[in-house]
Amino acid sequence: MLSAEIKIHTKNDPAQLIENNERMILFCNEAFTRLFDIRRTVEELLGTNCIDLMISLSNTIPDIERLSAFVARSLADRLPGKFQDVKINVRTAITIEYKSVILKDGTLIHLWEYHILN
Repeated sequence: MLSAEIKIHTKNDPAQLIENNERMILFCNEAFTRLFDIRRTVEELLGTNCIDLMISLSNTIPDIERLSAFVARSLADRLPGKFQDVKINVRTAITIEYKSVILKDGTLIHLWEYHILN
């Protein structure tokens, strides 16, 4: 369950995913599922392991290796970062913004926001 101190975007905002330190999805919005053409609802994705989700999408994302490297580096460093021009399909490139947050209760979470470039 997410703390009230986290701002959650709605379906009309940029695609967003929030995961805990165990890589379980705590939140994502409809914009995220549309962007990655995920055929599951937001509710069905809650509690899903992000590694499993990335593996399931790996055949459809041309830049999966670059994306995976950025994710691994971001999670290791826990520094805010931005990754530009990531192709997620033949027509769409995105920018990904990352930041880690420690909640008041000490819980570490990871916030990912995705913006379409074209």
